[in-house]
Amino acid sequence: MEELQDTGVPVLRWVFTRKTERMQCELSLDDGRMLYELRTRLLGTSASESVERYLDVTRAFRRQSEVERALLEDGWSLEHYERLREEPN
Repeated sequence: MEELQDTGVPVLRWVFTRKTERMQCELSLDDGRMLYELRTRLLGTSASESVERYLDVTRAFRRQSEVERALLEDGWSLEHYERLREEPN
């Protein structure tokens, strides 16, 4: 039996809340699967996004941990975490 290839890009997503605010952090590969992208989005009416790119997965995870620590120290709390696969653009 032939095994089907999964073409989706793995995405790790953390959603944080503080009062009525929601912040989403995502770590995934870029469309070319060459760089790791850390996307941070403030969700809602004043939505904004920043994107940081890394060649090294260790550095990308280290930076995500730094962002998470800063959010927690600033009064945010983790609402949920999920692992998923998204189709490339």
